[in-house]
Amino acid sequence: AREERHGRARAVETVVDVRMVKYDEAMLSRSLIYRGRPVSYDPAGPGPAEEVVIPVRRLPMTAKVCESIMEVAQHNLNLGTIYVNHEYRKKLLIRNCSDVPLVYQVRKSKNWVSKTFLNFDGDEAYGFVKPHGYHERDLVVTPNIALTLREELRIKNLRNPENELVLVIKANVRKRDTLSLAPALVDLGRVEPGAWSRQRRFEVCNLTSTKRQVQVRVCDVVFE
Repeated sequence: AREERHGRARAVETVVDVRMVKYDEAMLSRSLIYRGRPVSYDPAGPGPAEEVVIPVRRLPMTAKVCESIMEVAQHNLNLGTIYVNHEYRKKLLIRNCSDVPLVYQVRKSKNWVSKTFLNFDGDEAYGFVKPHGYHERDLVVTPNIALTLREELRIKNLRNPENELVLVIKANVRKRDTLSLAPALVDLGRVEPGAWSRQRRFEVCNLTSTKRQVQVRVCDVVFE
């Protein structure tokens, strides 16, 4: 049992007893002869002494038994701070710890966040791993709104339904700034009444690939 729990194949032997409980007596009496006499059979037990009971047939069976065991490299995946409309990739390592091939299924939550944000390269539903091998899956996160992300991925071993693992994915999704302004403070120096101040420059930079229109408004002036 210890070898089976650790994914090692072990030989198992058993015997199957085959016993006749219902038959055509006419056919049996014509076809079966035991030591020159017709063979009869009583399902309730041995018959009279002159009757010969059909013996129980024993069928030996041998097989190799191995429990399929699956592991993942990490159960919690924290992406930290990520930004809207950017693609983030992480490696998901699935390891087969047994002597038999592993067939697994990856299931996402049924809410709209998982369906929209979490994707895999290739077939999302199923995967195959050779004995004592591993498989790397590219997990792609593509958020399009700002939120606190916490989703679960369930990885199920199809050859051992009790071997189901949960991967928790966390991230803080923010909306990246679209414009930058430098410097943040413009010092005009000393200005005489009725005169213009010295010229100062500030720079507005577009941080996206989208064309944007900028409006500069003069707010109320406060004298200190």
